[in-house]
Amino acid sequence: MKPFAESIDHKIQHGLIAFLDILGYKSIIQNNDLRETICVVKQIEGAIGKAVNRRKETEGFLDNPICKQIVFSDSILVHTVPSAPNPQTFVPNWQHMQISVFIEFSIDLLNRLLSAGLPVRGALAYGDTYVDTQTPEKIALAGKPIVEAYEWANCLELSGCVLAPSAEAYLIAERVLDISSDHHLGFINYAVPMKPNCDRKKKFMLDQGSVYRHYREGNNWPDISRQMIYERFAAHNKPIDVKAQSIIDNTLEFLEVCSTV
Repeated sequence: MKPFAESIDHKIQHGLIAFLDILGYKSIIQNNDLRETICVVKQIEGAIGKAVNRRKETEGFLDNPICKQIVFSDSILVHTVPSAPNPQTFVPNWQHMQISVFIEFSIDLLNRLLSAGLPVRGALAYGDTYVDTQTPEKIALAGKPIVEAYEWANCLELSGCVLAPSAEAYLIAERVLDISSDHHLGFINYAVPMKPNCDRKKKFMLDQGSVYRHYREGNNWPDISRQMIYERFAAHNKPIDVKAQSIIDNTLEFLEVCSTV
């Protein structure tokens, strides 16, 4: 093996990634002055920080985190980090535990961003990804899962996170995803409205109500209403045109399903 190849091997990570794209970010930039925009950026950082703190509460048995996140402009990438359980802690199915923590973190982050008036559309993918974040000034990313997740996220006509084919195949193989059930362990099989014509296609999405049901924290799941969703989409001086209204309607329908299953 060539020396260069050896130097990058430890930066190639194998696992799930989530690509999340903030809707209406261009309007935030255009319709706010720099100070107001910085406040929005701080809200993004705050939502991530709260999700990270929540994740740490469930990772007390780990020496290292299972996933990390990178923010670049209007996009957030959550990637798997090679981890191992604390030797003093017995984890019966380590692979499933890693997946569970990753999924719960992604759902929690989706909900916190929506609450901050920053709805996102995203996708999960699976495979080998090159991630170099050794210094804040140098961040390098590459890999088919990133491209696949970006393409699937860009197809959505609602706010939410869909499973790209690679992630779906992986989770089925690991027996985490049960395709015989429309609702299973953080996933929901839903007729997703997709571009170009808002045609609906049955795909597994992250169930944004599952984290709160799992932890029995019903008070943290907001009442789903058209007004609530509209206010989240219109926050930070984002205009609501015909296209945005259609996405709002689709998101409302999806979250109503998540809150009732």
